[in-house]
Amino acid sequence: DECAPKGHHIVCAFNYSICYAHERARLIQYFSLVARALHPQHGVLVCDLYGGHSAVQAGRMNKRDCGEFSYIWRQLDYDYVHNLAVNSISFKFSDGSQLKDTFTYRFRLWTLPEVKEALFDAGFSCVHYWIAESDDDGNIGEFVRTATLRGEIETFNAFIVATLHPTALDESEEE
Repeated sequence: DECAPKGHHIVCAFNYSICYAHERARLIQYFSLVARALHPQHGVLVCDLYGGHSAVQAGRMNKRDCGEFSYIWRQLDYDYVHNLAVNSISFKFSDGSQLKDTFTYRFRLWTLPEVKEALFDAGFSCVHYWIAESDDDGNIGEFVRTATLRGEIETFNAFIVATLHPTALDESEEE
């Protein structure tokens, strides 16, 4: 229909998928492609990110009991020069069998300011954060909208919301 708005209203990049972009130029390229695909006035990009002190510690492990099996997430290695984490997911079953390192992936751990700057460079004009702290068992707390993150944060998860044009969110920026 010719009267229908052009462009997508929302694009979601979850499961820390922006961390597969290991170089800044590649991250900006991805964000630029998303910006072009979005509706010019109403388009929204939502992505997630994790971080905190423990996010850069090799040997870290979280285990979740899921009834008939356990889900085991491990950080195998961390390269401080390139901010690259090597993580794995394994499964251990109640019969004693296991699938070790079923999924292994390399993530570039971007900081919130780095992502915000890349979004601006790609054409987005507004960026907002919803952040939740996580406990030692990997349980994620309540997400709270914030413009800052201070103190000794062991682990956090963040939803990053970016728009091409100012929205109602921009009228009440929180500190």
